[in-house]
Parts: sequence; structure tokens; C-alpha cells
Amino acid sequence: MTMWNSSMVEWLDIEVTSYCGLKCPGCLRQQGEWIQPHLNQERLELDLLKERITRKSLPNLKTINFCGSIDEPMGHPDIEKISEWVTDLGCHLNIATSGSIRSPKFWSKFGSFLHSKPHSVFFGIDGVDETSERYRIGSDWELVRNNSRAFIQSGGKAVWQYIAFEWNSHQIEDAKRESNREGFSGFRLIWSHRDRSGEMRKGGDVKGKSDSVSGLPKESSPSVLDTSIPTRPHVSCRYLQSRRLFLNHKGYVIPCCHLNSDTLKLIYGREGNDDKYRLFWETEGKESVNIHHNNFEKILDSDYYHGIIESWNDEPFDRCVSTCAHKNHDEFEDDKYV
Repeated sequence: MTMWNSSMVEWLDIEVTSYCGLKCPGCLRQQGEWIQPHLNQERLELDLLKERITRKSLPNLKTINFCGSIDEPMGHPDIEKISEWVTDLGCHLNIATSGSIRSPKFWSKFGSFLHSKPHSVFFGIDGVDETSERYRIGSDWELVRNNSRAFIQSGGKAVWQYIAFEWNSHQIEDAKRESNREGFSGFRLIWSHRDRSGEMRKGGDVKGKSDSVSGLPKESSPSVLDTSIPTRPHVSCRYLQSRRLFLNHKGYVIPCCHLNSDTLKLIYGREGNDDKYRLFWETEGKESVNIHHNNFEKILDSDYYHGIIESWNDEPFDRCVSTCAHKNHDEFEDDKYV
């Protein structure tokens, strides 16, 4: 069976902060009062990233993707220096942002800096007007539009990222046309796996119908993590197949973004739904997979990573079953213009 190791990693997701000003109902940040004291507190420092992520430590790394479970990467005070470090490393830079942060002046400067470098900035815009603010609570449609325009007009490569909901599905084709007119390089439509926030399945079936998205969603429903099937499920790890890893804002190297949500709950004292993973994290995870304490070679050769893979042949963790056996994950449709 293929194993993680430092030479096979080609894509690294980084959750670079715990900061974000929005209150999107489907986000882990909005799953209850228990998480609130831990938000907007920490970030990964550039010096640590430079020390641990090098051509020697990850020789085949091609893409660094700033997109976490709970963060707005553009809120990092050193995001410009971090972006420069990524491109100097010879990697393609991806950033996922709400676009509702900083000013058009900043975005214009940022676009000018990036225009000749390999990059894509994904602006989360779920409508062609204030409709986008319905899910992205706290965002400002006009500011997002002005920021994206400033970035594009100064040479930045932007992608319009659109989550399909029951209330914005009628605007999808309009948004595609608008993204092309505005100079976006592509359009990404997301059919979400999340429940209870009005998301839509691919094909048009509404997931988790509700009258409003202003309230806090419940934690993952039992149906999401249901593993009660008669035979052991076959887990084919999406991240491992993609030669991909996830680094969260506390420095833990987690196999994927999906398992990161469960791990953050444990770190923050929330036990979650899977006792097997909780015990495994307590005995094999923690500091052994943290870049504050170990390098990537040691982390990926740890009992934690070996144990993750071994579990697939015996008793997979619930999140692995849900995501990679039952295929309960987001689906992307990408249109590229240039």
C-alpha cells in the first residue's frame, strides 16, 4: 500500500491562522460556544514555515494552498511576505478568500506583485448581488466586488468560487457570465457535502432544508458519520492519492482537511463522535505530528501516519469512512476562461 513520505508530497494545504471575521453557518467556527474562545488567537509564523517547508524537506512540492477549516488567509499580517516565500520556493500559490477583507488599494498592490508569478486566488462569491451575503454573514458584497476588480485589473489571476444553495441556484449561470465579463480566469461551482445550511447536492437536491441560515448549525448529523454497514468499507484516501497533506494553524500535520475538523475538536477539548480516533490521537498523535517539534520526515514516518493507513485494513476511523468510502465530500465543477 502507498505510504505518505516527504518525497511524495506535491500539494500542501495550510491553515495559516485561526482568524476570520465572517460567520458562515456551515463553518466549524459556528458549531457552538465551545469553539469561540479558541478563535482569532493564533497564526503560523513565516520563520517556522521557512524552517520546516524547504526543497530538502519536501523536494517534490508543487502547490501550496492557503485554505483551512477555520481561517481567512488574507487576514495574516504577513500574507504578502508569505506569498513571496511560496513563489520563491518555486511553488504554485493558491489562496482561498472571502474577498471581504482589506482594501482595493491593497488588492491592487497584491495583484501587481503576483501577476508574473504562478498563482490563483479564489474569491468566495455566492451570488451576483447581496445574495452572496446571506451565507457569508458579515461580508460586504460591494467591497468584495471592488477588491476582486482591483486585483484582476492589476494583473492578478482570480477564480470566482460559488457554493450552490437553495436560494442562489437560480443565479449560477448569471454568475458564470459575470465572472467572465469581470475578467476572472475561471469559475468554480461547489456542490457542498455539509448539512443544515441550505446547501444543494449536485443534480439539484437540497441538502438540509431550513427557513434561515442565520442560526448555528448542529454538529455533523449521525447520517454523515454512519458506519453501520454490513461489511468493512473500502477506504481509498483522496488526499493520499493526490499526494496531498494538511497543515493546521497550530502546526499539526493532518492527513486531510476532513480529519482536521475532528482533530481540532479534540485539541479544543471537544470529544466528537469517534472514540476510536480520540484514543488514537491521544496515544499516537499530538506533538509527534507538530512542526513545532518535528520535521516532515519524522512526522510522516510516525506511528500516527502508519496507524492511519493500517486502520483502513482493519477498522477505519469514522471520518475516513464518511469521506473516502461513502464519498461524502464537496464536488467541484471548474470552468476556465484563460
